[in-house]
Amino acid sequence: MKGRIFLSAFGIAGSAIVVGQLTATPGATAFEEMEATAENLLANRYDITPCIINDLRQFGKIGTFPHGTVGLGFATTGHNVNHGADSRKIPWYQSTGNLNPGQGGVDHPMIGQNMYRINADGRIEQIGLAWLKHAWFAVQGTSCGSCNAHSNGQQLGVGCADPYSSGNNSEQRWLGPRWEVKPNANIWMDGQSFAGSHFARNSGGGDSGSHNAVEHRLRVRMSDLVTPNATYYIEGAYWLTKDLNKAEWADLHETPADMFNNATHRRVTPNHSGNGDFTFSIQGNTINGPLMWQWGQVKSAATTADVDQGVVYVSSRSVDLGGGLHRYEYAVYNLSFDREITGLRIPVGDAQLTDFGFHCPLDGYWTTETNFVNESPYDYGAWVPTVKSGVLSFDAPEPQGQLLKNTHRYGSLYTFWFTANAAPDSNAGTMTIVPHVAGSPSTFTASAVVPGSGPDLAVLTSMNNTRGTIIGGNLQSLVESDEDKLRVRSGFGQTFTDLHSTLLQVDGNTTVQSPVTLNVRIEGNLVNANGTLTLRLRDWGGSTNVMVGQQAIGNTETVLSFEGLDASKFVSGNGDIRLIIRTVVVVPVFAYQYTNEFDQVKIEVIK
Repeated sequence: MKGRIFLSAFGIAGSAIVVGQLTATPGATAFEEMEATAENLLANRYDITPCIINDLRQFGKIGTFPHGTVGLGFATTGHNVNHGADSRKIPWYQSTGNLNPGQGGVDHPMIGQNMYRINADGRIEQIGLAWLKHAWFAVQGTSCGSCNAHSNGQQLGVGCADPYSSGNNSEQRWLGPRWEVKPNANIWMDGQSFAGSHFARNSGGGDSGSHNAVEHRLRVRMSDLVTPNATYYIEGAYWLTKDLNKAEWADLHETPADMFNNATHRRVTPNHSGNGDFTFSIQGNTINGPLMWQWGQVKSAATTADVDQGVVYVSSRSVDLGGGLHRYEYAVYNLSFDREITGLRIPVGDAQLTDFGFHCPLDGYWTTETNFVNESPYDYGAWVPTVKSGVLSFDAPEPQGQLLKNTHRYGSLYTFWFTANAAPDSNAGTMTIVPHVAGSPSTFTASAVVPGSGPDLAVLTSMNNTRGTIIGGNLQSLVESDEDKLRVRSGFGQTFTDLHSTLLQVDGNTTVQSPVTLNVRIEGNLVNANGTLTLRLRDWGGSTNVMVGQQAIGNTETVLSFEGLDASKFVSGNGDIRLIIRTVVVVPVFAYQYTNEFDQVKIEVIK
């Protein structure tokens, strides 16, 4: 176990801790195991962790319950972990307008505050985030261990702890935008003048502008805090270049394993007293590492070959919904990857997918049910799912107006999910992560739960068009869900009710012995028309064609599903299966035709 964790942490993409239903569960000590492994092999290093987070409080609200937003903050204590004689003091310079490390500006810790909800169905979602607290003075405390104190507040001594109260961490003048900082690359304002920073309003290093009750704070929508049977967590994270950038501080032997403790989390319970006023009780102790590492069945530290670029963590799980359906969920946590993420690629084989979902935290606040005030330059459009050739892609959409694309940026959790008609593969699969900013590598990978082989599919063997005219495509057009479609122009039926119709016979064959049921899925649409699609199957014993269902079909491409069909009737002794697909548009005009587009015909054979 430890060796496997160690390799993943050192930049071998896709190494995983596989837990839950797949292999043995490592328990809540996964963080400590990774840290201990690294500590046994590494010395003389530099390490900061939020050893204590507590005292979550509400400092303001805007709007009315349940659609308004509360502004929260919690206390954090940063600890300079003592790893031996060569451990170093941590710079803690105030933001005075100089961007050079060691002289103010970027050379101080930046503290992130996040909030999460795990819903009753087990899905994890980040429901709030705050702007970065720029630390400015180091108290040489002993709350996390013995302290070799530094003589002033510009450095934090080895073993020492520096507490910030919830009031300090919610003080808006010391909260700066996350997008100004690239923590892994040691860049603030992209190397431009401090005059362009949010903090330039005040020569003393903070933002002296006016604020409403929630701006910049840990903003959470009121309705998100009253979800029935949900559990809630806060997470504190510290970013400091010397703790993240291996290239600049190679002599300190910094590795992604040490980054594991840059975030810690703790459970909280919201208590609503009415009118959008909340108090919070704290449960248990501060737990080392990001919350998402305590969630899921397969967990992977996904790093590029060049660990200087940062780290992304992925946790995933599957949930058996019954009836042959499984929900797959993916929690992707970008701890420090500055190039951001714009796409995911998940292998799904031939599984049929439905119920796609996406969730990300919003950097802003709601004032009413429909009015969102965006405090960032980013759009928050939902990532778009597409399936092609056995791969599910989630991609950030093109932004609206002058906003930037909703890329997955550091210090946040994006959640993705879908339902498949296939159980999980017994082995972890490989998810591909696509960076937003061009560079090398162009992609990297993480281990994840993925669907296994879906139901056996009958092979399509022939096609016969008995009404209408084929104007494009052929039998092969029905095999894959893609842009190659079978296009049929309508003909004339024998009665008024099927005056304008198409009739298509599709034959298939299966080698599955003693099948029990069939599921037929027809993907298609009508062009600028609305009608009905009727499916009949050949009953080989009765030598008749039996109607098994009828559904509406229109201009939007749709998958029409006909499930639970009796295979003993509709599969011959030789494994033959025959579908008769009819579409009808009722228009009381003789001189009328429409076009039927078929994208895929899939026959699932289940034993």
